[in-house]
Parts: sequence; C-alpha cells; structure tokens
Amino acid sequence: MDVEAAVAEAQAFVGDIPKEAAEEIGRNANTKIVTLDHVKGIEKEIRHDLMAMVVALSDRSFYG
Repeated sequence: MDVEAAVAEAQAFVGDIPKEAAEEIGRNANTKIVTLDHVKGIEKEIRHDLMAMVVALSDRSFYG
C-alpha cells in the first residue's frame, strides 16, 4: 500500500494524475480500507486483479 501511495504521489507531481486522485489513493492505501476480501470481491465482478486494486484504492465507496 505504501508503494501504491508513493507512485500516485509521484504521478501527481509530474502531472500524470490529478493531485486530488493521489490524495484519495493515499487516504485509502491501508489494510483497514483495502481488505483482501474487498479487492477479491471487486476482482470477481470486473475480472481483473490489478484493476480491482486500482478501484479499491481510488474509490472505496464505488464497491463498498
């Protein structure tokens, strides 16, 4: 989770993503919000493991 937050911060710094998105990812990048069950539930629905993590990090309200 720390790596994901750091990558988002770096992407915001260079302008690849909005600063607000990086802040949201940073807030959500912990195992209390992004649980294994939560990510697996997203993955089951969208059938993509990496995208499930992205969804869980970027918008926890989207899937729970």
